[in-house]
Amino acid sequence: MACDEIEDCMKQGQQYDIAFTWHDGEKVPTNYDVTGYTARFQLRESAASTVKLYETTEAADITLGAAEDWHVMLVIPTATTEAFTFKRALGDLELVDPSGEVVQSWRVVVDLTLEVTK
Repeated sequence: MACDEIEDCMKQGQQYDIAFTWHDGEKVPTNYDVTGYTARFQLRESAASTVKLYETTEAADITLGAAEDWHVMLVIPTATTEAFTFKRALGDLELVDPSGEVVQSWRVVVDLTLEVTK
């Protein structure tokens, strides 16, 4: 399993979109069948935190791309980001194969820019 870390900025009160590219360490795989795969994402203030700031699955806000583009897209809706008040948080997006094994994992570290105009 590969683990990539991405640092990003999220704006409170705006939809948050981020795309992850799935690779096998050396290159982007081609024509890989993701039928039956799922994805999941959790956001917390720290890895040790038991409080989930946000949680979703592929069926909700995560889209698995077609074999030719190898992107996994995470979208956190505006209504959700409006409620965020953290300064910095981290999350793991995991791609899970049909047997339940995590085959790819991305860590995103997010700094929140608070909304001023309301």
